[in-house]
Amino acid sequence: MKKIILFFWATIILTSCVNLEEEPQSQLSTDQFYKTQSDAVSVVTAVYNALNHTDTNLPYYNATFNVTVGFSADDNTPGPRATSTDARSIASFTATSTNSNYLSPWVQSYRIINRANAAIDRIPSISGDTTVLNRLVREAKFLRGLAYYNLVRIYGGVPLILHETTSLNGLQVARNTVDEVYSQIIQDFTDATQLPKTFPGSDGFRATSGAARSFLVSVAVTRQRWTDAINQYNAIVSGGYGYKLFDNFADIFNPGKENTLEHIFDAFQIANGNTTSPTGDTNIMGAREAPVTGIIVGGGKGSDTDAPNATLRQFFKANDKRTSVTFVDSILDAKGNKVYNPHFHKWYDSSNPKNLLNNGVNIPIIRFAEIILFYAEAKNELDGPGNPNDQTSAYYAINKIRTRAGLPALTTGLTKNQFRDSLFHERRLEFAHEAVVRWFDLVRINGSGKPLLFTAIRNLIDPTKGGKPTDPWCAAKAANIKEKHLLFPIPYTEIQANPKLTQNPGWE
Repeated sequence: MKKIILFFWATIILTSCVNLEEEPQSQLSTDQFYKTQSDAVSVVTAVYNALNHTDTNLPYYNATFNVTVGFSADDNTPGPRATSTDARSIASFTATSTNSNYLSPWVQSYRIINRANAAIDRIPSISGDTTVLNRLVREAKFLRGLAYYNLVRIYGGVPLILHETTSLNGLQVARNTVDEVYSQIIQDFTDATQLPKTFPGSDGFRATSGAARSFLVSVAVTRQRWTDAINQYNAIVSGGYGYKLFDNFADIFNPGKENTLEHIFDAFQIANGNTTSPTGDTNIMGAREAPVTGIIVGGGKGSDTDAPNATLRQFFKANDKRTSVTFVDSILDAKGNKVYNPHFHKWYDSSNPKNLLNNGVNIPIIRFAEIILFYAEAKNELDGPGNPNDQTSAYYAINKIRTRAGLPALTTGLTKNQFRDSLFHERRLEFAHEAVVRWFDLVRINGSGKPLLFTAIRNLIDPTKGGKPTDPWCAAKAANIKEKHLLFPIPYTEIQANPKLTQNPGWE
């Protein structure tokens, strides 16, 4: 395995210019930057690029999370062409701390953090329009908060690095506590609530005050701060942001409707065919999920590396409008015959049906549907499900999602516990194959006082819960799941490089 140590913290790779569609500047020293306002814009854009571009690993939101947290959860399974031992061991809960897929989120998150820290530290010394420069610093804080939010949910307490790292000196830093990391996350997102509400045109990829408030909702729910979640939700819906659900679920994944209505913050993708360069910005998920042994009806072949878990498809009803967007059920075999073989379908770009790698579908990092369901969860935990006709009730909120899906209103008369179960099931259907959602739902402590992970994995082999005990991936997960899997291990190479790092319980 390639050894990648904390030197990544000391590296600022300026792989971007102002426009995401432009060719990147490369091999530029930091001394050449931070002189003009244009430099400041370019440096912050480089932080955004780290969300979906890469120079060493699978892109952060464009495959890394799908392989690490996605394969760990109960929705995704390695497909026939996912032959990597590291990927397959993640999916069977047999991986160790030396697994490269446990390293990728760490390395990529700290790359984002160090780029953001550089912007936060250096931009204030630049002369220019103070409104623009202050805005750029807040954008960098938002992105730093996002990276730390991912880290703390994956690894627990991690080292808080809040200033640019320019040398190897001082890289041996101990882990901060979970509470300390969350305190910084909340501060960064709170500072980012002063960002503009919208950005026009080619700047639509930038973080907004609505995105910052949305992540404050997410953090509050994750921390079981129900009142804080509701207060932030109310600030969003009354704040003139204009967020709405798309009438058509498929429009969420329509490149022609990006940065509108339901989209709050996305990893932006461009269908320019640029998939192999270090700054390729095409969504590769469409090719990863499509079959290689057949052709999806109306489209091309893929790489068959991401597959639905054997239990997932059955939970989607025929009248659920999300079904045909989430899955393609038929492929064409070599003779042109239809074969029933469910594959994921969310990231399929219908504008490029024969070239699945030339994919401009944005990857939603947080969308308005999730904010509505977070509100429903918080209201239920505080007040119970409420009256379905009360527009402030948990029932009313969840039924917005069900109505859009073409489903009847949720059964009335549920208890708080029953409603909670229904809500997490609804979240599973709504966000299937949006990898960062399901895993974080499984490992966080919810209103029941415990995480869903162990119940969800046991259900994979329980026929009364739709389980498939004969499926090898379901059986492996159920056999190997342990308490330690609530957190990923601190990567072995990081502990070797930094003796001050301690390992998570149960990992070696």
